[in-house]
Amino acid sequence: MATFIEPLWVSIIRVLSILMPMEELRRGNSKFKASVGANYVSLPPQLLFVRALRSRQFLLSMTCVMALLSSLLAVAFSGLFQQVAIAQGIQTPMKHSFLPFLQSVGLRGSVDASQENSGMLNLSFVNANTHWDYVDPFYVVDANITRGLSLPPWTTSDYYFVSFDVDKLPANADGSRSAVTQGFGIDVPCITSDHSSNYGNVSFEVDISSDGQNNLTTSHVMGNGSRYDCHSRYTLFDDSGGVALRFQVQANPAYLPLSRPEKSGAHAVETVIGMTATSNLKMTPTQEQAATCAQEIAVAWFRADFTEQANQAVPSMSNERSLLLMCYPRLKIAQFEVSVDSGGGVTSYAQTGPFVADTTSYYDGPAPRALTDTIALLHGTIGDVPNWHSDTAAYDWLNYFIKIKTNSSDITDPLKPLPDPTKISPLIEDIVRRVFTSSLSLNQNATFKLMDTQQVIDGIGALHGTIWVQVDRWVISDLMFTIALTILILMLLVAVAVFVWRPARFLPRIPTSIASQMAYFASSSIMGDMRRMDQSSRPQEKEMALKSKQYLYGYGKFVGLDHKPHVGIERAPYYTPLEGQLRRRTGSRFSSGKGVSL
Repeated sequence: MATFIEPLWVSIIRVLSILMPMEELRRGNSKFKASVGANYVSLPPQLLFVRALRSRQFLLSMTCVMALLSSLLAVAFSGLFQQVAIAQGIQTPMKHSFLPFLQSVGLRGSVDASQENSGMLNLSFVNANTHWDYVDPFYVVDANITRGLSLPPWTTSDYYFVSFDVDKLPANADGSRSAVTQGFGIDVPCITSDHSSNYGNVSFEVDISSDGQNNLTTSHVMGNGSRYDCHSRYTLFDDSGGVALRFQVQANPAYLPLSRPEKSGAHAVETVIGMTATSNLKMTPTQEQAATCAQEIAVAWFRADFTEQANQAVPSMSNERSLLLMCYPRLKIAQFEVSVDSGGGVTSYAQTGPFVADTTSYYDGPAPRALTDTIALLHGTIGDVPNWHSDTAAYDWLNYFIKIKTNSSDITDPLKPLPDPTKISPLIEDIVRRVFTSSLSLNQNATFKLMDTQQVIDGIGALHGTIWVQVDRWVISDLMFTIALTILILMLLVAVAVFVWRPARFLPRIPTSIASQMAYFASSSIMGDMRRMDQSSRPQEKEMALKSKQYLYGYGKFVGLDHKPHVGIERAPYYTPLEGQLRRRTGSRFSSGKGVSL
């Protein structure tokens, strides 16, 4: 189409470049440059718009622009339709790789047989040999927070989704798929030590005191009205008897014995403490008590100033202040519409149903082992036993991640005030969630129950989902469509303008030859002007000479040098306009029918 449009505009330009100077003369009192001296034949028609603009021939300049846009229109038409590969969803049967059920199997790490049998991890940081060295979830979360790397497959910062797959993918499938599956996450409500709260069937009041060995105690009231206490999983007392190197920090009303710093100045200590249902670590609690206490976690921050005294071997302490938060992570499960890529990376998810009211049917034992192990992971320290420090380094994973997420060291800076519980609690919840979901993904083969052959045959875990295949489709390019439509609208407007304002039909013949052009100004004073010039001058010099005289020209009746009447081009004021030409516009209704028009 565009190849036919361009020749049409070129033809219109060629005719207008001949008629527009004559139209200018018909109007009378025309300057030399716009009429007699107009030169529209030395350039291609598409490039005449600059000369037309200088001569104020706007209709001609617009048609020249349309001829140029015709080439662009051809390019736009060629790129209007594009063949692209798009993802198309196809419904297909799928199956879960695992049952949505948490087994009572611990995360990978140094766990002995007695701990496996009890279902809980009792970590003591007094004995370095009992440190749990499994830190893979922390490295994953660290890479995600600090470097923006993706979390493990089937994992987001809030949920782990039970994986699903299809037996055989089509050849044009890229491996991405979506289906409805269960999502496992946790809520981590935290309260300060001077508050009481209620979570489900377990209500507790935080009452922190010193009992000689386990110095952190929370009191719980069960649904049947019985009361029991949870104690800190480990003690910071020095079992070697070196009491001179220990002292007690009052945390109103918490008492935590810590090693006294060797230097004076502001110091701080941060610690993450787990809870157990007995004050004797060798006693086995009831399952209900163990489950409740194992899901508690205490986070404490202390600040104090130390001053060296001349009569004391160790600095004295003053200006003690502390903050302790008790957090109670709770498992939550719901149905989600999940989309993943070929590697299992979650691209999008949306909750499709309410959270499960009773999650006990989704795990073995009195508490989810994966959750209690995740809490136990957080008790570990990056360095050694929590102790006073005067620097801003973080000595546990939780405070390290808080420093990274806030991009500030205020949480561990001894010179800064204690953190605000309302601001620090959401950060703790986000970090614990990430560690929990990452732990589930890294250990899904052990944590979740695998589908056996009979369950597969019985259709357990079967579901319908959507796989995405790459198909070729012809689409319209928005950019090319906009360009082509804009050009066509402009061409339509210019075509209407050419029709409305085209030159009138007043010429007896089109001046397309030298003979026809000479007939229009023969015997006029223009010939006399030319004869008075130096005949040896070049054509350009003669043109410049006529232009410098600033004569005005017009088309009409005049008496020529031969003293005979003529109709043609003459210099003002030696001509008379044709009858009615001052009021004549365009179109055939003002024409005598004998003239030539466009």
